[in-house]
Amino acid sequence: MELTDDEIAQAEQLIDRLTRDDLQGEEFTDRYTEAVEQLMDAKRENRGTAHG
Repeated sequence: MELTDDEIAQAEQLIDRLTRDDLQGEEFTDRYTEAVEQLMDAKRENRGTAHG
């Protein structure tokens, strides 16, 4: 399914309206993104030592 430029712009506007920068604190931590970043770092570190 292809999206038009207008549909993409509307989606970006919706995301901007729903995004809150004032949410801080332990209960608002994005643990999924942190876990993915840690996984990527671990894979990067092991790339040079992996045998295969």
